[in-house]
Amino acid sequence: MNTPYLPHIDGLRAIAVLAILLFHLNVPGAQGGFLGVDMFFVISGFLITGQISRLAVNGEFSLMNFYLRRARRLLPALITTLLVSMIIGFYVLSPHDLVLLAKSVLASEFFYSNLYFWSTAGYFSDISQSNILLHTWSLAVEEQFYLVWPLLLLALIKSLTLGGRSWALLTLLAAAVISSIWAAETAPEAAFYLLPFRFHEFLMGGLAYQLGATHQQRLNAIGSWKLPAVGALLVVGSFFVIDENTTFPGLMSLPPTIGIALLLLSSPPKFLSRFLTWAPLKHIGLASYSIYLFHWPLIAFSQRTTDVPDGSLTRLIIFVSSITLGYVSYRLIEGPFRNPANTIYQPKAFMLMMLLSLAGLTTFVTMTLNHDGYPDRFSSALQMNQDDLYEERERYWSEFGLNDESKLQINDDPEYVLVIGNSHAQDLVYALRQNAFPGNLRIIITPFKCFNFGVGTLPGDDEMCNSYRRSLLDSPLLEDAKKIYLHEDFNGE
Repeated sequence: MNTPYLPHIDGLRAIAVLAILLFHLNVPGAQGGFLGVDMFFVISGFLITGQISRLAVNGEFSLMNFYLRRARRLLPALITTLLVSMIIGFYVLSPHDLVLLAKSVLASEFFYSNLYFWSTAGYFSDISQSNILLHTWSLAVEEQFYLVWPLLLLALIKSLTLGGRSWALLTLLAAAVISSIWAAETAPEAAFYLLPFRFHEFLMGGLAYQLGATHQQRLNAIGSWKLPAVGALLVVGSFFVIDENTTFPGLMSLPPTIGIALLLLSSPPKFLSRFLTWAPLKHIGLASYSIYLFHWPLIAFSQRTTDVPDGSLTRLIIFVSSITLGYVSYRLIEGPFRNPANTIYQPKAFMLMMLLSLAGLTTFVTMTLNHDGYPDRFSSALQMNQDDLYEERERYWSEFGLNDESKLQINDDPEYVLVIGNSHAQDLVYALRQNAFPGNLRIIITPFKCFNFGVGTLPGDDEMCNSYRRSLLDSPLLEDAKKIYLHEDFNGE
């Protein structure tokens, strides 16, 4: 028995994926767009609970068929995304970054990427934001939910009445919310990435299905528009109130998840239903999984390959490309594997194809890791061992101002540009010469213990740094310089 098609759910999926896309593109006003992931979790909890409940009550539920359906839904597009990312990464990423990508591919294809990213860096950190497959953490959480929830729900169905199941789900939800609030305050990274502290979001959807199935008359008595209207207000309000500085998930995850649950409890009123079933929104919702898969690699790769990764035109191109590629993937990759008329839909053919694909991808990843990211793809400068790097570093500093890469005086012109700072200023001189700067240079080097031109990295260095600053301000080089470039460490780290 298939899950009844609820057309407004595709509209909700579209809003979720568009919110995520706008957030990741740093579009002003989309600071709460990451809540789209939480919307997906609630929707998944609602649909999976409904599917299992209907089949189990009629004695038709099979774990094997359930996981086969999940695999058909998730694996083809995921494997395609991972393989394409590895191929592109092979050509554009440094050996170090390609190794990181390979590790995250391995974590993604076996659905433990939430654990992998939790152990490496926070979701909103600069390091994580540059990871090509950071977004797969949510897929791992969802797949882990699929491993746990069917068994738990089947136990509830077999041992409790309909009413009893509602109370059991409410009790589980309360416990899950309390654990998420605790984790968000005491272990925020774990709360963000790990299933136990996201479980309440799936349960919110599960409870919404259960209440709709057992208390529909009471819900109807409230009024067909009141609950969805409140739900819509909670969701929209959350997008504007919650941002990356909010303690999350925890208590603040309740408004958006309750809002989505209320929108799932019953069909929305006519004006909202028309919007959520609007054809463009419906098609985006149908392709939302593939759009989600493709959007972040497009963003992450663009940050490495374009001069203006955050420019308006770049954002627009990525936005349109994400939706276009996602829809193409939905039609050409997802669709054929879910169409019973196709040979690849048949269980044996599908499983064989997926096993071969996973084996091929894993082999590619393992070879990349064993060869340290294939450093021979690049010039010898990127293939240095540690001893070579130390030797090059020593040459870099000891020959400063003497070699052609950092020569200060290149002609008899009395005019010069003055560079002031610590080792950062020396780096600037190298950069200017390596980019064919045509004029003469002078440099005033400040102590490495000082930053902001007079503040010590330690309180005890302040007097010494102030003394050097006074000497710098008295230098005659300041008066005759054509231009002055200040280049130093401004934060003392």
